[in-house]
Amino acid sequence: MLLRAAPDIYFETEHYRGWPSLPVRLGRIGDDELRRRPETAWLRQAPRKLVEAWNAGPQGRGRS
Repeated sequence: MLLRAAPDIYFETEHYRGWPSLPVRLGRIGDDELRRRPETAWLRQAPRKLVEAWNAGPQGRGRS
């Protein structure tokens, strides 16, 4: 999905083909996007209880 949505930022090499991660062109990715990637990955795999605690956190994140 990321390769299709932003091929100027994300790319794939033969070495990384099939891995659950992608190389990133750091000079092309914005700070907000770079900050969101690990957060989004964690939210997709974390136990529900931790995600609920994260969303209810002190900053009122309110995402899931």
